[in-house]
Amino acid sequence: MIADQLTDMEADDKYNIQQIAAFLLVLLLIVANRGAAKSYIESCSAADKCSAFVSYRLPTFFKLGDIASMFNVNILGLLGANDFDLTQPHPEQVLLRPKQLVKIPVSCGCSDGIRQVDYIFYEVRSADSIQSIANDVFGGIVTPQQIEQANNISNSFSVSVGESIIIPFSCACNGNVFNNIPTIFVTYAVQAEDTTSSVAQAFGTAVSNLETLNDLQNFTTIVAGDIIAIPIAACTSSFRPIAADYGLIVANGTYVTTAANCIQCGCASIYLEVYCTPLPLVVNAACPSETCSGTSLNIGESDDSQSLDGCQVQSCLYDGFQQSTIFSRLQSASLPICPVAPPLPAYQPFVASPVPTTVPRPPVEAPEKSSPQEGPIQSSAYCSISRACFIQLLITLWFSLLAHF
Repeated sequence: MIADQLTDMEADDKYNIQQIAAFLLVLLLIVANRGAAKSYIESCSAADKCSAFVSYRLPTFFKLGDIASMFNVNILGLLGANDFDLTQPHPEQVLLRPKQLVKIPVSCGCSDGIRQVDYIFYEVRSADSIQSIANDVFGGIVTPQQIEQANNISNSFSVSVGESIIIPFSCACNGNVFNNIPTIFVTYAVQAEDTTSSVAQAFGTAVSNLETLNDLQNFTTIVAGDIIAIPIAACTSSFRPIAADYGLIVANGTYVTTAANCIQCGCASIYLEVYCTPLPLVVNAACPSETCSGTSLNIGESDDSQSLDGCQVQSCLYDGFQQSTIFSRLQSASLPICPVAPPLPAYQPFVASPVPTTVPRPPVEAPEKSSPQEGPIQSSAYCSISRACFIQLLITLWFSLLAHF
């Protein structure tokens, strides 16, 4: 009788092991079918360029000036892309907190048949590796493989401390249109906690837009390590064709400084065109006249009068610039009711952190290790924790269970 019970227990144990093994196999197939980390790639064949954004999640405390230098962008452009207050004294010294997401304004060009940010260079530091440059310094918005390809690095090739290498960020133009709406696109590195819903909400777009743009079909979804493109609705401009800033497009919730830093043009979701106003004098006190000829109206101002016949509106509009001349035009309209004036610039808070007692160096200053300070840095293979290592673990567990059969 005891022998029969032991036999039954052994049979039950074997059945349970088989069930667990079957479950692990199904889980392995599900994870494997999700595919490797995806990167949004837009093909191109012309030398045209467009305005775009690259999103950068700060790995540590970071000054705005250091971010601007790292990505070779103008500090006012960085302020505008994130709708930060440009009247802040010494904005380059403002310290932002770790994990904060910052939009980097970039020029998106065409290189080797795909859309890439115009070259950004990085000087290799001691303790750097191709993987740490991609994932730690630049937060995963570029992959190690992209860096290796752009710099002709192979397993037998090495990069040395002090060498300048190309960082080839992906970007998107798509004619600055998505779903027949003027659009500026953001390149974004997916985090472990992200979902399509949370990303869409953070950038003010719809989940369906993310799915369509990034070809997320047949129950595929985003996973950590993916590099995706996000559409942000934008406002267009109708400046005179001879203007240096003709064709200006501004993403919703951002602003752009133009006319030699004399004019600020923003975009709000209720308007189809940019609205432009003079920059505050604390930013630039050496600007030429910004009034409409024959009136006392400054650019961005309007005058309206209500009557029985409706509302007569005169508006002084920015019309572009060329060399040291700022163009303006007076627009008159008769409307049934007086319109609501465009909103004055309302900036986002910096979300800055108190300066710590010791400010960590920016990530381009790689932390020192006990390893030698000189010599080459090898491009090495690595394991993606988000997928490859997990698959390897599942395979190991599965074969371990099979050994009990």
